[in-house]
Amino acid sequence: MTKRFLLVITFLLAATGAAFAGDDAPAWLRQVATATTPTYPKDVPAVVLLDDERVTVTDDGKVVTVQQYAVRILTREGREEAFARAYYRSDDSIKVKDFKAWVIRPNGVRKFNKDEIADVALTDNDVYAEGRMKLIVAEDEVDAGMVFGFEAVTEERSVFTQFIHSFQVDIPVLVSRFSLTLPTGWRAEGLTFNHAKIEPTVSGSSYTWELRELGPIYPEPDQPAKTTLAPRVAVGYFPAAGAKAGEGQSFGSWPEVSDWLYGLSDSQAAPTQPLTTKARELTAGVNDEFARLSAIGRYVQGVNYISIQTNIRKGGGYRPHAAGQVFEKSYGDCKDKANLMRAMLKTIGVNSYLVSIYSGDRAFVRKEWASPQQFNHCIIAIQVGDSVQSPMVVKHPKLGRLLFFDPTDPFTPIGDLPEDEQGSFALVIAGKDGDLIQVPQNPPESNLDNVMLEAEVLPDGSVKAKMSNEMTGQMGSRFRGLHKSLSAADFQKYVNRWLTRSATGLQIGGVMVKDQRDQGRFTLEVDLAVPNYAPLMQGRLMMISPSLIPRRAQVSVAQPNRRTPIEIDAEAYTEIFRFKIPAGFEVDEIPEPVSLESAYGTYSMKCEAKDREVVVTRKLKLIPAVIPAESYGSVRRFFGQIGGAEQTPIVLVKK
Repeated sequence: MTKRFLLVITFLLAATGAAFAGDDAPAWLRQVATATTPTYPKDVPAVVLLDDERVTVTDDGKVVTVQQYAVRILTREGREEAFARAYYRSDDSIKVKDFKAWVIRPNGVRKFNKDEIADVALTDNDVYAEGRMKLIVAEDEVDAGMVFGFEAVTEERSVFTQFIHSFQVDIPVLVSRFSLTLPTGWRAEGLTFNHAKIEPTVSGSSYTWELRELGPIYPEPDQPAKTTLAPRVAVGYFPAAGAKAGEGQSFGSWPEVSDWLYGLSDSQAAPTQPLTTKARELTAGVNDEFARLSAIGRYVQGVNYISIQTNIRKGGGYRPHAAGQVFEKSYGDCKDKANLMRAMLKTIGVNSYLVSIYSGDRAFVRKEWASPQQFNHCIIAIQVGDSVQSPMVVKHPKLGRLLFFDPTDPFTPIGDLPEDEQGSFALVIAGKDGDLIQVPQNPPESNLDNVMLEAEVLPDGSVKAKMSNEMTGQMGSRFRGLHKSLSAADFQKYVNRWLTRSATGLQIGGVMVKDQRDQGRFTLEVDLAVPNYAPLMQGRLMMISPSLIPRRAQVSVAQPNRRTPIEIDAEAYTEIFRFKIPAGFEVDEIPEPVSLESAYGTYSMKCEAKDREVVVTRKLKLIPAVIPAESYGSVRRFFGQIGGAEQTPIVLVKK
């Protein structure tokens, strides 16, 4: 939950009353509030004292969940951790049976009243959704040293016979447990992720998975997603022989998941006449296969992203709206947009498949647990011929060559994928022929940052220059997104902040943009001026730093130590800087060539003096990797050597 969203709800609840002397907290909360808190560093804002989730399944498939949660606030910044939430659905398939919250203060207990419970949609961009949340925000009611706790009881008829419990988000946790009680003769199995295997405590048909004393997950630059760092358990349950878990779906393999999802979605991709007319209009006269796909992909990316979630109980959370309806209204969520594209491709004779994927953490989905609950996003895989060449093509043994594309991302053209989706496991939804496969990952050369600089050094040491910066792949998509989302003035400010990192007083003229989106290129052209860039020393020496333009994206190695892994993305940089020597000067010294190689990257720098110019050529290629914290020293040395090489000056001497 974002801080901004919590602040909005806090404002809505600001009129609530103060503590009442007669309020009391339940025994479980009073007990955990007495727990001794370990000593943490000052930047740890809060600690979870207890996160206890207890699930009971009846023999007709009804699921009752009781959650008890308590957090001690350690700093003023930790107050935002004091919130309670309980999910429900307006169709009554999930009901909140009880929801209470308390603050334990030095002078008494503050109990929240029913009129202090907010009722909100799960996401900001849902026009209508059956999935909702009851919310209590206590940020203004707590301070350092206080304990906030809540208890929620929900009841549902689950679509699945599977559960996921995350033992932690990021702050430390003293006790976190997940308990599952089943009818006699039923059994459960669990898989542990991001932690050594957790064996459950079993008593009859009750299973409990528990972790204690989890330290904080510290925020650090370039770290993997917290969902990859925080431990979680995935649990499935199985009825006794001859019994049935109500309407709950269970899965033994990924093709079974594919077949179930295909049954929900396939009929929704039936083309309508208006949709067919538009698809043929977009591709009229276009013979190139890739260009035809690009035309339809570009159109679908332009459809507004808005979510309307209904009939979730019957699988609606996984079933797209009918393609014709999405086309007519020109809005939908990720699965609606992917399904619309699938229908439009059908009309021009192209087969395609919906693909379930996790957006935000390429390592989240685990192949050993077949479950649709591992996904939060939907894209598309398109059958293509040999003429379509792209790193995002996979040859499937049954479905042929498949091109992966995200119709929701408005900045990534066809032939590429958003960075956090590349390399992840995804489910191709193709009935019994569908399966979990690993999405390709761009080679570094496909994410290229190519900088050309023509600079003139004047006799007074000032520099005038023209920069051309061409970016491809996700390099270009990131900058394209900035350019589209910011005003012209704010975009120029962003460019100015980036460029002035390496040269005090750098001034920029107009910023020219050339966006060749379908070719996957985004180019910036900027005029630069830097007064006193190469000051005259001793009346005769001029020193020029070869790093006039800083790299926009760089692995952060400023901190001496790390506590979490460091993630390196696939990127490549080619930088050619030409410095024209001022009249009356000649080259006295240039940096020696540098060549570095490691398991996660290569680097080279070469300086050449010729024809009244010094040409500096730098090349950096980063190989995707996740490096454990204990190996951080080698990463720091590699990038430290690069930084040292680029600080060695070019020395000019006055004749």
